[in-house]
Amino acid sequence: MAAMSPLIVIALCLCKQVIADMAFLHAEPSGKEYCIQYNPEWARLPRELAKAGRWPVQDLGPATLCGAWDVPEEGLAGALVLANRGNCSFFQKAWLAHQHGATALLVVSRLPLLAPRGNSSQYEEVGIPVALMRLEDAQEMRQNMSLNLRASLFAPPESIVDYNLLLLFLVAVLTVSMAGVFSRPPPITPLTAASILEEDMRDRALKISTVTIGVFVVTSCLMLLLLYYLYDYVVYVIIAVFCISSAFSLYHCLCPLLSCIPYGRCKLSPCPLPGFRSPVEVRRLILAIACAALVAVWVVFRNEDSWAWILQDLLCAAFCLCLLLVLHMPSFKACTLLFCCLFLYDIFFVFITPFITRGGESIMVEVATGPSTAVTREKLPMVIKAPRLSPTSLAVCERPFSLIGLGDILVPGLLVTYCRRFDLYIGPTSIPMYFPCCILAYSLGLFFSLLALVLTQQGQPALLYLVPWHVAHLHHTSCSAQTHAHVLEWAWQPA
Repeated sequence: MAAMSPLIVIALCLCKQVIADMAFLHAEPSGKEYCIQYNPEWARLPRELAKAGRWPVQDLGPATLCGAWDVPEEGLAGALVLANRGNCSFFQKAWLAHQHGATALLVVSRLPLLAPRGNSSQYEEVGIPVALMRLEDAQEMRQNMSLNLRASLFAPPESIVDYNLLLLFLVAVLTVSMAGVFSRPPPITPLTAASILEEDMRDRALKISTVTIGVFVVTSCLMLLLLYYLYDYVVYVIIAVFCISSAFSLYHCLCPLLSCIPYGRCKLSPCPLPGFRSPVEVRRLILAIACAALVAVWVVFRNEDSWAWILQDLLCAAFCLCLLLVLHMPSFKACTLLFCCLFLYDIFFVFITPFITRGGESIMVEVATGPSTAVTREKLPMVIKAPRLSPTSLAVCERPFSLIGLGDILVPGLLVTYCRRFDLYIGPTSIPMYFPCCILAYSLGLFFSLLALVLTQQGQPALLYLVPWHVAHLHHTSCSAQTHAHVLEWAWQPA
């Protein structure tokens, strides 16, 4: 577990929250509605079906509308054009459709629906709605072309706040709080609190040095770029590493509960297989098999949006809890350095990269949701996800999820566990204030990041909100705390 933790942490810091733009296509005379995904930057759709225009559907068949040769002789005037995805950009298709008088463009895609993107200048040149439609839905609609098919596009209003954000908030805060509660103080002082985790996990605690932080940040940037350009290949490596590490994490988190089970204490004879060279209790072996089976179920059904997210959240929470108890920050200086570096890293890859990339997309958001050019349907598993819970019709389309990356739990969690161990180091005679203060700062920072997500309707770098709250609260607490010289020396020892 400890050996592979650097690779996991690198991948964890890549994922942030994302929200999609869904809409409906209403077909007549059948009256059936199909889910589509559109980008309001091209052109906004009306909120109500009654206010939407009714246009004849013109199917281009296998044509991709990548050049003038795909435009039929009769033109596209006044029609809702149906074209295949192809290899050209969305702007090229939309520009051709707009120049030939089309009222809207539907691009048929075999891949999961993603918002068709362009840059700001391209949005200004095209004034028609551009949307993606599933291949299965397009084939069904094409069967009714002989019935003088007409269609309308509209995007019904969604509730601004969804209950799934509350679920994300609770899971993140609870995971960080549990990691702090179960942390142990430095070994130079008598233990003042009992831990529910095993002694061998504490013995294997890894301390992060200043050099490790620098290597970590550089490697995180390289990993993010690697995922951006080679997503279809690297994503399977990330999934494999996540499966192995989450199985070990879940096992170590559940091991303390075995003390409550009086059965299965007999030990098996050692054998030459890895992990069984010393006697193993039957109940531990059963627990290990159960954890591996749970991970195997997630691997098989990971793309089942209706329920697989529950397993993923459970594995992610166990992974975060286990890793926060294994990784130890050696000093507050190291915490500050890590926060500052990842603060800039987060902002750059979310807000700055749209000005650098060719299509104007955020690298962080693209990697989190899966690049639009990716062939695979796979998503990065290292996120806490929750489906839309509000009773809206759009929730039926794609079961859109809100996401929070494990980096937004692990990075602040390292400071939380550090403050908890610092409180325990001071001793039972002092009032613990750093740990509660840090939990409060994390809760407020995460709340405002989710609030910004709701108000802006786009992915946010959570550390942009978490870091200032942590700095403000810790500064206020340190000014009001009565600490001794030896305590400050331990807290500010060189990283």
